[in-house]
Amino acid sequence: MIKRFIKKIFPRRYRLLKSPIHRLASFDEGYYLRRYPDVKEAVLRGQYALGLEHFYTVGQFEGRRPNALWKIIFPQAGMTKSSEKGRFFPSTNLDLLIPSSLNPELSIVMDGSDVHQNIFLLLSSLLREKLDSFEIIIVNGQDKEGMKRVQGLKMISLEKGQSFFEKTVEIVKGTYILFLAGEIRLFAKSVSSALEVMKSSERMGAVGAKIMDARGVLLEAGGVISQQGLCESRGFGDLPFRSQYLYKKEVDFFSPSFFLTRKDFLMKYQEALARDWVGYCLRLQKDGWEIVYHPSSMVVYFGESFLQSQKKFQPPVRKIQNKKRILYLDDRIPHIFLGSGFPRTNVILKLMVQMGYFVTFYPKTDSYEKLPRIYQDIPLEAELVVDRELTHFEKFLSGRKGFYDILFVSRPHNMQTIQELRQKNPDLFRNLKIIYDAEAVFGLRKVREMELKGKHFSEEEVKKMISKEIEITKNCDAVISVSEKEASLFRNQGCRDVHVLGHAVEVLPTPPSFHERKNFLFVGPLNYCHSPNADAVLWFSQKIFPLVLKSLSEEVNFTRVGYNQCRIIERLKHSRIRQLPRIEDLKATYDAFKIFVVPTRFSAGIPLKVLEAAAHGIPVVATPLVAEQLGWKNGYELLVGQDEQRFAEQCVRLYQDEKLWNHIRQNALHRVQQDCSMENFSGRLKMVLEETLNSVRV
Repeated sequence: MIKRFIKKIFPRRYRLLKSPIHRLASFDEGYYLRRYPDVKEAVLRGQYALGLEHFYTVGQFEGRRPNALWKIIFPQAGMTKSSEKGRFFPSTNLDLLIPSSLNPELSIVMDGSDVHQNIFLLLSSLLREKLDSFEIIIVNGQDKEGMKRVQGLKMISLEKGQSFFEKTVEIVKGTYILFLAGEIRLFAKSVSSALEVMKSSERMGAVGAKIMDARGVLLEAGGVISQQGLCESRGFGDLPFRSQYLYKKEVDFFSPSFFLTRKDFLMKYQEALARDWVGYCLRLQKDGWEIVYHPSSMVVYFGESFLQSQKKFQPPVRKIQNKKRILYLDDRIPHIFLGSGFPRTNVILKLMVQMGYFVTFYPKTDSYEKLPRIYQDIPLEAELVVDRELTHFEKFLSGRKGFYDILFVSRPHNMQTIQELRQKNPDLFRNLKIIYDAEAVFGLRKVREMELKGKHFSEEEVKKMISKEIEITKNCDAVISVSEKEASLFRNQGCRDVHVLGHAVEVLPTPPSFHERKNFLFVGPLNYCHSPNADAVLWFSQKIFPLVLKSLSEEVNFTRVGYNQCRIIERLKHSRIRQLPRIEDLKATYDAFKIFVVPTRFSAGIPLKVLEAAAHGIPVVATPLVAEQLGWKNGYELLVGQDEQRFAEQCVRLYQDEKLWNHIRQNALHRVQQDCSMENFSGRLKMVLEETLNSVRV
């Protein structure tokens, strides 16, 4: 009853409650461990620092409850009371061994004055990181007897009047130093991922973590200095997995709960550090070193006081003010494995970040991906808006009015939405340049699809359909097309500043020879049963492959690789046809197969799957449509089969003729290298962005 009431009266809040991203606001550690004994055992073994970590990484996707009434209530965000300090950490009788290292890369320094019985689980969290070379030092440890059970632990005590940092610099051996508060728990890989970031750039000065309380409420995602000079914990009291806390970001300072820096910096700026952590960070910034918040490093904190300082500081000059900002709109978070133009979007997004732009990627649909995997192939410097839908875009843009320099839009339905919003509220788009990325002219694909079903269009009807799609680019500052042929369609309709930006593909030919390979391969996701890929797989499996089997004396298989949302394909029953799920690294797959088939009968743009297969050295048999899209010649860079019989003949011919196989392979490799180099792609993209920024609207 209550659930239905909330769904009816507060529909948006109901959606938030269902989203895994928002459930942690009501997390109850004690309830979770009591309800799930297997999780409690895993925490005791040191597999997880807390039940909270288990819920974040596994439990929420298994349907486990973070508290007794998680579907109904959201408690007020705030800090864990000091009386709850340590209550969720069961005691353990395990002894710990810290590996010795004569020249450790990392020194981990912990304040032991408030650790007490929690020392073992904290140390267990550090040991499960499996760091290559490190040492652990406890300063002013109180639990003397308990610490005797930890072998390899270094303990130091401060003399009266002695500075904590002076003593630390004297004794530590590591190149890098990580300061940890005693009353914390570490999520998996928090230390190793922060160390990786620290070593990723010569300009890195310090790295800090995302810090939460025991209920999963955010305490800090880095700190900022306000214009009034006051220290503020970024995100305090908010939900920790909102978009603005998921990407790597330069900040002004961190609290000392998790603070990674370099030993030589401590020695150089020791005077600033002795006064205040904030002053140390500001001094690093002043000398050009980066202070970076890293979202993959996560800490649960149980202390009483949290805000670093109430002193006033001079606000630093922030680098992000000098960066140009891009808001990127597309259907989904552009993971490479999705196909359908998203691999190209992925490359564009990465290049924008590498060029120094601050990029916010806004997917049309709300993301319900597993949080640890959202950034699996996306640069951490990009902001991904994962907690909103396209219906909230106007509110989002209004909240950041004047912030972005470029709005980069992919796919016609998204561009149509922008044009409607622009007519409704033109003030939002003042001084905002708009680039439309025509990854494909979808009207062409629709025409070809309907013709396969027996519906034919006159030349005038085709022009009208394409004209309607191109009309949405009116008043755009630039248009990007994937080929000269499709670019000419935009130019003929009067579009200005039309650029060609195809695909970026690295040439990596696999070594096995003609005689070391066998079988036929198709790679591509089947997003729905009426997609071009699904049609291609069905046509080849039912009409072409049986003809191939009749013509070849040896036994061969046809394998399709990629995730499948089409039940018709799942029901294909043939001893020689194999269906494989998505494979992260296709190198071994490309190594094994002799022929790559692309029996695509309707599509638009340029087929990336062909370029990737050719770049790995697998010759291609395709339809005339694919050859036309690529601009490749039959018998030179690929073989073409215009109907079922001819397609099957070309497959058999290429499968049996070693000389032809090597001829097609070498020519295709050369063509991909010539047309799709990352250097050329990056140069063209950079030119488009810079020219658009510098252009003046007429």
